[in-house]
Amino acid sequence: MAADSPTRASTGRFYVKRAVVPFEEDLHHEFKGHRCLAVEELAPFSFHDYDRKKRSKRAASRAINSFLNSGQGGTVYLGVSDDGSVIGLPMTQYQKDHVVISLKDLLEKRYRPTVASDQYQLDFIPVLPPGVHSFDEVSRSHPALSFDVELRRRPHQLRTHFPCWCDKDLRAIFHNGHICPEYLIQIHIKPFESSVEQLFPSDDTCSSDDDDDGNDDSLDTILKLQLPNVYEDEEGRSYFRLQASSLEYSLEDIRMMVSSKAKDYYQPIVRRWERQLSRLKKEVSEAGLET
Repeated sequence: MAADSPTRASTGRFYVKRAVVPFEEDLHHEFKGHRCLAVEELAPFSFHDYDRKKRSKRAASRAINSFLNSGQGGTVYLGVSDDGSVIGLPMTQYQKDHVVISLKDLLEKRYRPTVASDQYQLDFIPVLPPGVHSFDEVSRSHPALSFDVELRRRPHQLRTHFPCWCDKDLRAIFHNGHICPEYLIQIHIKPFESSVEQLFPSDDTCSSDDDDDGNDDSLDTILKLQLPNVYEDEEGRSYFRLQASSLEYSLEDIRMMVSSKAKDYYQPIVRRWERQLSRLKKEVSEAGLET
């Protein structure tokens, strides 16, 4: 059974438990079966004993960083297994608050440069059992949905794999025989907005009979090459998205990539100027003004 992305219902959006999302991990989608955002949140057993640099589980930050640096945007889905099955994450309001605070701490305090709040969007989408079409059907008088306003102001324990007080609160709910609503966490990174395509004509549209009225007021705008920022994550590393993988780039890799993009950007402009210069020389020669 395939779920929509996500399903539209009368009460809003939702995913169906154990359904398979209609897309795969690719350039714009990343699946995680957990909600560990930063590397410190990973449990010690996720590291290999023979190589502490290798992990059996990756924090979401790696994919977030690659979506930012690639400039094309993308979405990380927390609560989806590697095969695309929706597993959902049981969460109380306090735990949702924790995720909001943790993501803000990660992107706006630990990334370099900092990520502006309007560059990403965080959503909690309900995960419903098969056959249920409204979140209201599973949320009426649900103990896990009630919360204390003052308790929500309690500080959360960040940057650690040890359970926060909000996680212990969920355990208490389970211990008392209650269930908790499940959610799929969507972290959407917005694509880099560039007006490069409108800043100068492509080489194909630059003809030899372009007007040359001496008005070059657009050249200052033309020469502004716009590229996405290169962000370092909480470990000081930079990743880029290639197909369904997030690959770490060294400073030399980044230099070569920027150099290639600059070459692709400026070559059409240089060719345009060369044609204009050639035309001017021809006009000067025909007018007999050449010394």
